[in-house]
Amino acid sequence: SVCFCRSEKYSSNTFQSIGRSLHELGLFKQRWSIRVIALIAEHRGSRFAVMKHELGISGDTLSSTLKWLLEQGWIAKNPGYGHPLRPEYVVTDEGGRIARVAQEFTHLSQPWADVVYRRWSVPTLVALQRGADRFNEIQTSLARVSPRALTQGLRNLSHHNLVLRRVEDGYPPRTGYALTDTGASIAIAGEPLL
Repeated sequence: SVCFCRSEKYSSNTFQSIGRSLHELGLFKQRWSIRVIALIAEHRGSRFAVMKHELGISGDTLSSTLKWLLEQGWIAKNPGYGHPLRPEYVVTDEGGRIARVAQEFTHLSQPWADVVYRRWSVPTLVALQRGADRFNEIQTSLARVSPRALTQGLRNLSHHNLVLRRVEDGYPPRTGYALTDTGASIAIAGEPLL
């Protein structure tokens, strides 16, 4: 397995620059918010049509994501008039810190994008990183997750080799979960974005 978290380039210190508590940011509440803010930052501003095309999402989904990012104050509509190719949306100063981490996270998680950007995937990885290894411990640390959503999330993460599921013999059998090296690297990278 590939582990980015052990390399010097992507150490956990890289991702500690935001300084807000985990529950304050909540970028994973909006599935596309991380990719949208990373794309706007990467292009130093972007237009609606360009983002819709590059991300391959519907206009409604992009509109709701942009609205949420605008409400958070992390992006702004580009003021003034200008050339027709002038970007419609730019990253604010406050959003710049978040955008840098979002860009790093987007780069690191690209091979696992179909599972990592689901709502409970990264929070589950972070809970495992912090020491929760049983289903109930994980569920308790993710206050609002339903048992069904957590079960599906753990299955998907296990299927993509980000989490190992182990069943210990005994009565009753005990099921535990652990991160793979890749899962640990994504947990470290995604923690500041929660």
